[in-house]
Amino acid sequence: MKTEPYQRLENTALVFAARYTHHRNTGATLLLVRCLMFNWERIDQLTRDQILREAYQDATTNRDDWQVLFDHANYKPTDR
Repeated sequence: MKTEPYQRLENTALVFAARYTHHRNTGATLLLVRCLMFNWERIDQLTRDQILREAYQDATTNRDDWQVLFDHANYKPTDR
């Protein structure tokens, strides 16, 4: 079982990975989205919310890939 400090580091790394893909036309987005979906239940709620909010507001490329995650998380933002 993973320790709490390691989980925090892992969650932070996922946020950084998501930010990296926001403005790049790269296959990394789909890979990251699949990784996020596979591990969604293990990611803490604050990190989930942050990834979803930032992707919705900031991602300018690969929007179809991000939409897969939004659908998976049933994410319905109140505004853009």
